[in-house]
Amino acid sequence: MSRTMRTSALALRTLVLVVAVSGRSHAAAGGAQRPDTAQQHAVRATRDDAPAARARRLQQLDHRRRALDSTGKRERTVATSHWFTDTVQAGLFRIATTRRLREGVRRAATALSRELRPSLDATIVDSLRRHLIHVRPLLPEEGRSFGPDRLVVWDEVPYGLYGPAGGEAFLPRDDLRLQLTAIVGAITNRTMDDAMRTWLFNVSVVTVAPPATVETRARMDIATAGSFAARRCVVGDLAACARVLSLRGRPADPAHAWYAPEDYRDLASRLRLAPPDGDEAPRLQRRCLTGDAAACSTLIKRLGPDRLPAPTLEAPRLVLLHEALRLGGDGAITRLRASTGDIGTRLSAAAGVEEDSLLSSWRRRVISQRGARIRPTGEVALATIGWTLLLTGLGLRRTRRCD
Repeated sequence: MSRTMRTSALALRTLVLVVAVSGRSHAAAGGAQRPDTAQQHAVRATRDDAPAARARRLQQLDHRRRALDSTGKRERTVATSHWFTDTVQAGLFRIATTRRLREGVRRAATALSRELRPSLDATIVDSLRRHLIHVRPLLPEEGRSFGPDRLVVWDEVPYGLYGPAGGEAFLPRDDLRLQLTAIVGAITNRTMDDAMRTWLFNVSVVTVAPPATVETRARMDIATAGSFAARRCVVGDLAACARVLSLRGRPADPAHAWYAPEDYRDLASRLRLAPPDGDEAPRLQRRCLTGDAAACSTLIKRLGPDRLPAPTLEAPRLVLLHEALRLGGDGAITRLRASTGDIGTRLSAAAGVEEDSLLSSWRRRVISQRGARIRPTGEVALATIGWTLLLTGLGLRRTRRCD
């Protein structure tokens, strides 16, 4: 074979080899593309089916929730038949309990009923008597966690506008009275109209004397309100007290009814801004907090009256309500429920006295008690001592370095 023919044959074999390799590469590429194409189809199908899948998942979760609710109801029924063998009608309260706890529960509920009955009207009493409260001892495993000398109180009173708070409260035996009082407060709150509940920030209404902590909080709220009207109230301006307590409703211009320009910096520190307030509001707030009075005024005007918080919360208002019920005596809460008008007018009707007399009595109770001072807790005292020692040590160390 000539050299030319050998060269042509070699070139032909090379061409065949290249074509074969190229074909395999295309086949491999095609094989690799098919899974990608299938995967893309699957992703697209999943995306198209997402609303239906979400709906199915929500339906499954709803079925699961209903099953758990049904199971919980059956368990409560079994527990009730096992634990709560006796039902006691003790004064205002209907209580399911055990034979061992029966007499103690009866004594506590009867004593509290005698104290509460004069301050309640038929609406509250009827609601209480329809409501069943459960009191039981602790299970052995619960006793290991909470201690032996405790009770479990279970109720389903909806506390306010935020749904039922029901469930079990583990508390010392001596606190049964407090828990029953709280239940009465929650039921009383439900019988109030929307205007009164809103004025009280939707807290429970205690018709007996509120705990000392409520009066202490009321005193602190007034003293630390950072409000021109609150300072005027402290020195005896009853009209300012009425504004602080919103007895005529929320003022149309709270920036001037409650606050003065010197209060705006403290007020700005209490404001919680949101994205709808824009980018300028945070800058104004920062400038205000560094002492720019003009920025404070601009921020207050920019946010508008509805964004400004009241100087105080519920504690001063709760004390005022209780003072009205105390002065009004029997039938006070009935008069409160039947009255119309603003909050000040209704509280005066319940108390049976003029509004200024009611405010003067409230002021003596909350503001004029100089002997009732706020004492720091043990943790606060220890923290104060610790910081004092630390700062003293740092000061001495710095003095030695300077020497």
